[in-house]
Amino acid sequence: MRPEQAEQFLAVLPVTKFFGVGKVTAAKLEAQGIHTGADLRHLSEDSLHALLGKYGDQLYHLVRGEDHRAVEPERLRKSIGKETTLLHDISDREEMMRILEQLASQVETRLHEMQVAGKTVTLKVKFADFEQITRAITLTKPLQDAQAMMPVLRTLLAHLEGNPKLVRLLGVTISGLVDKNETTQSPALQAVSLWE
Repeated sequence: MRPEQAEQFLAVLPVTKFFGVGKVTAAKLEAQGIHTGADLRHLSEDSLHALLGKYGDQLYHLVRGEDHRAVEPERLRKSIGKETTLLHDISDREEMMRILEQLASQVETRLHEMQVAGKTVTLKVKFADFEQITRAITLTKPLQDAQAMMPVLRTLLAHLEGNPKLVRLLGVTISGLVDKNETTQSPALQAVSLWE
């Protein structure tokens, strides 16, 4: 939107649509015959301040398309994960590991895109009877690469040994995200387990 278009847009905008104008403020403005942005523009900053206090100063600038509030960057996501529902239920652990490797590779791609790494590796398993479990290991140092995730995922999957149920869904999630500069290539050597 060009500046002149913004000015036209703000001129016809009802005062109730401006940031921070609630019922009380709207009632004060409308009692003064102020219904639109164009009406607001006719008031001086001093007049708006006298009517609305500190917010009047802000509104004076908002109606002119000036907004000096700090832009808050998007917050860092808490986790990145991928999962897949299998075409058929499986019990073979090596087949599961191949699937987990594909999922870990997808998670790695996303971690690299976001330039983050994570300290907690979580394995999600849903069985054919729809029972679902998650197992996690939190490392002392963050990881980013699928190759580093695989020994951790193998350890987590080993805890299914002896469970006769067929598996319907597998998922991999990395959480405890930090800036990628804190990564290490051998995190599993200093692992601390947290079981959910």
